[in-house]
Amino acid sequence: RRIVLLGYDMGVNVPGDGPTHWHEGHPRMSAAHVSHNLTKSMLPKFPSLAEALAKTDVEVINATPGSALMCWPHRPIEELL
Repeated sequence: RRIVLLGYDMGVNVPGDGPTHWHEGHPRMSAAHVSHNLTKSMLPKFPSLAEALAKTDVEVINATPGSALMCWPHRPIEELL
């Protein structure tokens, strides 16, 4: 009953108008546009999910280095393996 988050950096790591995803299949958007969507649309929704999961017996740990997602405890993946 544990969820370990991997790859949830919730940020745009490439400056300028470089790629915003590691895979194909997304329309080309500027890094600024993607960053705005993350901070204004996606990140604000996670706290309500964290609250709902806190009422269950599901443990969530964020093992993504440098993640902007702060509603769950962060631990290195090496500690969890």
